[in-house]
Amino acid sequence: MRTSLLNIITTTCICILLAFFLTPNSAALEPATNNLRDHNVLNIVLLDLMTYSGDDYPAIAKKKPPNKIYFRPYANDRSQTINDVLRRTDDKKWKKLTKQQHILSKEAAQNLVARTNSGDFFTDFKAEDKRIHLYPKQEKINFFDHNGKLPFQAWTPGYSNDRTLALVRLSFFWSMHSAESTYILQKEGKSWKVIFRQFTYYV
Repeated sequence: MRTSLLNIITTTCICILLAFFLTPNSAALEPATNNLRDHNVLNIVLLDLMTYSGDDYPAIAKKKPPNKIYFRPYANDRSQTINDVLRRTDDKKWKKLTKQQHILSKEAAQNLVARTNSGDFFTDFKAEDKRIHLYPKQEKINFFDHNGKLPFQAWTPGYSNDRTLALVRLSFFWSMHSAESTYILQKEGKSWKVIFRQFTYYV
């Protein structure tokens, strides 16, 4: 009887241990969830760059939306700070955000910085529109290319704690000089909507 009971207890313990090690937990699934979310918001930002025609539109597009866009399919790994991410070069646009959006934007900026500085990069980016051309990693950039082939590159996106707001940062060249853009997206149902865009040019 004792032997039988011991066998039952031993078998039960083994099953519990196997279940613990073999069943994926939420932490293990988070990287894949992040990557899918990253691809989603990045595609929305890239599509916005092909439709937006404001006066502050990137100079490489000659002030009009291009019919195709070039994108480096791997994350910018240059270290970032909160001040880098939330730098205001167009104060009027920042003032249009609500108090709550400012709070969520700061959370998203902190998340972007943490993910970038810890090496938590998006991977295997897939473009959802055939007009988005992926720029080969080994191809050198021709800074004087006037055919719109200068690629955009994104830092890994950041998200507010409740995952309802996303912040995307892009770097690109508009000549031999660099530029950056900051996008803020709000979650509406199952989709994301661009609520803020800022372009910063350096000379």
